[in-house]
Amino acid sequence: MELKHDCIRDLLLELEENLKLNQTLSVSDIANLSSMKRYHQDDIVYTINKLNEAGFIKSFSYMGGGLDISEITYYGHQFLDNVRGNSIWSETKSQLSKVGGAASLSIISELASSLVKAKLGIN
Repeated sequence: MELKHDCIRDLLLELEENLKLNQTLSVSDIANLSSMKRYHQDDIVYTINKLNEAGFIKSFSYMGGGLDISEITYYGHQFLDNVRGNSIWSETKSQLSKVGGAASLSIISELASSLVKAKLGIN
């Protein structure tokens, strides 16, 4: 299954906006959020699982297949801060297209970070 970069960013943005302290969001809650409606539920679940493996979020499964997210981790916030701006995200995806769009989350984060630094005049 493909890990969709736009789904990663959209999910993290929605979690940041909708996830409250000491609250969880279920897959069905997330699937009903505005920007997530364009993704198939399988893509959402896969993205949640991969972001949990990467240490970007904390999620947990229930017997019977339930899946909830409890928080965005510090690493998840760092990644999100690097890809938050639409212009930076667009430029990041444009740069990724040079290699067929395939890159790891760490490469995407590094690329976006370098673009942010360049905009700020930090080398």
